[in-house]
This record gives sequence, C-alpha cells and structure tokens, in this order.
Amino acid sequence: VSQNTALEYLGCGGNQLISLDVSQNTALESLSCGLNQLTSLDVSENIALELLYCYNTQLTSLDLSQNTALERLWCYENQLTCLNLANGNNINFIGLQFRAYDNPNLTCIEVDDYAWSTANWTAVDSQVSFSKDCNNDCSNISSLNELTTSKNLIQILDLMGRETSFKPNTPLIHVYDDGSTEKVFSLEY
Repeated sequence: VSQNTALEYLGCGGNQLISLDVSQNTALESLSCGLNQLTSLDVSENIALELLYCYNTQLTSLDLSQNTALERLWCYENQLTCLNLANGNNINFIGLQFRAYDNPNLTCIEVDDYAWSTANWTAVDSQVSFSKDCNNDCSNISSLNELTTSKNLIQILDLMGRETSFKPNTPLIHVYDDGSTEKVFSLEY
C-alpha cells in the first residue's frame, strides 16, 4: 500500500500479515489491522489517523505520541510492554473506544493526564497505571528528569476519578507527586 498515498481507510485484519508499512499513507484516517502476526507497527507519519484497531497481534511497543487526531484505539490481546499515548488528544477519545486489556507485560501507559485516564480508561489490566513519564523505550521525554528516590502521595481518587479519603475495603487510586498512579485495595476485617 506504500504507493497509495491518498489512502484514507485500510482494513487488512484477519490475515497472516507479519509486516505492514503505512509510512507513505499520510492521509490515512482509519487503520484496522487486528488479527495478524504483526510484531511492530509504525504510525508516526500518519498524523491524520483517527482510528487504530491493532488488537490480537504480536505488538510489543506502540508509540502514538505523534497521532494527535486519534480518537479510537483497540490494542488489546497483544504483548505490549510499552504504550505511549501522550499526544495531546486523550480527552477526545469517544466513549469506550480505548481498549488495552490482555497485555500481561504492560505496566505503564504514557498519557496526557494520568488522573483523567485513570478515571475514564478502564479497559486495561489490573497491573497497569497511567503516567506522564513511563521511562521506557517508547517514552518521548526530551529533557532529563531529576532522579528521585521517593514519591509523595498527593491525592486519593475513587474509581470514578473523584477525590476521596482513605476507605478500607474500597478500590482506590493513589496519585503521587512524580506523576505515577497506583491502584490500591486495603482489606480490613
């Protein structure tokens, strides 16, 4: 498809594709390539991309930081260890159009606003947290960050993203001053 530079929609899901080059398809708005054997996918040149369905492939890393029009992402059932969604457009995702569950090695997703993402994007595995800096291979950090060895709790949220105080036997989200979040459940008898 590299010669089809005006291509806006590509549906190639359910094949045995092991590679896909869409770098020349700069007008691409919708890419559905799930149910393939892809181990990598570069959509950094596809800045008009609004929809990306790359579920049930073999992806280990996905950098969507250049995809500022993205509103729908299904990247569930992969082998992701790195997912960067810090693109300035997270709040424009439509309804439940973000799905990243069944990625057993994914622990951190880089986002624009970790509190908003924690409250609104629930289709993730329990070990996943959201952060502005996951410090991994697909992070887009242009400056050096000061090394800190401790973090301070600055906010406690319920699962709806509302600020609350500590409550035993209730799932809570702890927000720390380093931008990290942690899902917490304290059991009391």
